[in-house]
Amino acid sequence: MKDYDVTVAFIPNMFLVDLVNNTDGVALVLDSIQRGKEWLGMDVLIFNSWHWWIRAGQGQP
Repeated sequence: MKDYDVTVAFIPNMFLVDLVNNTDGVALVLDSIQRGKEWLGMDVLIFNSWHWWIRAGQGQP
């Protein structure tokens, strides 16, 4: 959208925080958002609860 100087980006991520692999499996690192660097310089962020999109049946809101 060069006419409006707008960039639209889709950055899929189930969690805002980081995931790490350790000996017990995968863990959330609640005090780390390394992928947040992708958002630097953006004027508007839209967060969506897209995890509900993959649900079906009784678990779907």
